[in-house]
Amino acid sequence: MKRMKTFRIPEQEGGIPSEPKRKTKPVRVDRNTIIMVPEGADVEAHKKKYQEHEVSVPGWIPWW
Repeated sequence: MKRMKTFRIPEQEGGIPSEPKRKTKPVRVDRNTIIMVPEGADVEAHKKKYQEHEVSVPGWIPWW
């Protein structure tokens, strides 16, 4: 099993910078999923992008 390497750039010596502050609103994609969409963005485009993203789980064994 490989160990994960952490690469740091000089700007991150004080830690990982926080996420940029922007207003978002929750949007329900399906019964179990809610995504946060920035205000003023196209909600339908974000829902479509989320629903069509490729899922590749590294620990998933396809023959089980």
